[in-house]
Amino acid sequence: MVRIKVWSTDVGVLEDFVSKLVDIAKKSGVKMSGPIP
Repeated sequence: MVRIKVWSTDVGVLEDFVSKLVDIAKKSGVKMSGPIP
């Protein structure tokens, strides 16, 4: 399990990061668990 800490107060940057992470996870067939906005 890899934990990535995002030190950013910019919500837009955080949402973009989460969006890319979810997209990569879907492409690799990984099921995401936990609260995803």
